[in-house]
Amino acid sequence: MQRVVHSFKADNNIESQEVVYAKTALHGLYAHPEGLEPPVVQPSAQLVRAEPMPLEQEPLSLVKQPVLLINKDVYNELNIDMLLGNVSRTYTLTTDAKECTHFIVGKLAKTELFLCCLAGGKWIVAPSFLTASSERGNFVQEAAHEWNVERVKQTCLRSSTLLLGEACHRQRRASERPFTQWDVILTCSGPARTAGFHRVLESGGCKSIAHCTSKEVLEKAQSGELQSHHPDTTLHILSDDNMWSESDMEQLAEWCKAPVLRLEYMVHFMSVENPNPAEYELLQNVRSKKRSRTASR
Repeated sequence: MQRVVHSFKADNNIESQEVVYAKTALHGLYAHPEGLEPPVVQPSAQLVRAEPMPLEQEPLSLVKQPVLLINKDVYNELNIDMLLGNVSRTYTLTTDAKECTHFIVGKLAKTELFLCCLAGGKWIVAPSFLTASSERGNFVQEAAHEWNVERVKQTCLRSSTLLLGEACHRQRRASERPFTQWDVILTCSGPARTAGFHRVLESGGCKSIAHCTSKEVLEKAQSGELQSHHPDTTLHILSDDNMWSESDMEQLAEWCKAPVLRLEYMVHFMSVENPNPAEYELLQNVRSKKRSRTASR
């Protein structure tokens, strides 16, 4: 049985939610997960394909048995069964970001699957990886097809997307996962959103992740319980903006020494060489006002 990855927009996800439909190769039928209707497939954006090298020069991948996670748009755009049917090497199709070695995607967006693969240091490659491998009859080396700044510039000039391209190469080559030295308290607007960010942090090596309401965070801060669980980790409180009233933030600024950061900081941290947490600090203005009042006395 092969697997097809479909996407649909969901208001409780990071940007979009990926849902799996199992396709029976023999009958071409779709088995829908319980309670879900098949999404209406929208026309996908034009996918970027690098010009392939001459076949005799295209080196082979060093990954002995690739485990491929293929984005829904790519699956709809290309005849995956035919392309992979030309490849002699053993491979596996998966829908799990933890299992995959390669994530094949036609454009970069901050979906949960993309962020999990990014945090996990996976190969994040363009569809040209599949077409070149099909022509070669074996999986080719990934570097020429990896998403990076140069490839992003072919389709989009948004600075945020360029940073995602840079992050793909940076995290794949990193010596350790990005969140291995973090202890995290998540304060999100809903349980599904919390679970999504939990999976991203877990993929990035974070081993201590607590889920707390804003009230619980305030109680821990007042009692002095907000601290790292390990000597070699740093506590980060990651939160949605709308979780705190003005009075809550004033109390938190007084009681809490740990940084309270917007959830977007996770992506920023993975994307740049020198992250700047101050840009994402929720309590920065509150603490600045407090220092000003203290200085004027």
